[in-house]
Amino acid sequence: MTKFGDLLPQSHGGALRPYTSGTGAAAARSSVRAIRKEAARMFAAATPEIAAKLIETVLTTNDERTRAVIGMGILDRVLGRATEQPQAADDTRPVDISYLSAADRARLSDAFETVFELLGIGPGRLPDA
Repeated sequence: MTKFGDLLPQSHGGALRPYTSGTGAAAARSSVRAIRKEAARMFAAATPEIAAKLIETVLTTNDERTRAVIGMGILDRVLGRATEQPQAADDTRPVDISYLSAADRARLSDAFETVFELLGIGPGRLPDA
């Protein structure tokens, strides 16, 4: 008798091993589930340390790309990934800033200047409406 039972000879010259409990796909799935459960437990236990290390890396590294990638990953995880709002095909009207007060236009212009400066783009002033 073999480990999985006797082999049954077949007319074509081969042999079949009869199915026995504990050797099929269900047994394989249960061991995979156990491994995944253990891995999830290990990751959950290490999460605070990993998060602290990622935040430390963002705050201390001089590599802009590393800071951007890790920072965006953290923000996506904490705040949720931003979704793009679909724009209607016929809605191509420009934004009319003439309804803004002079103070609001100045604040908006300052905000754009800050963004342009951070992106390394030349000065951009909003037109006075």
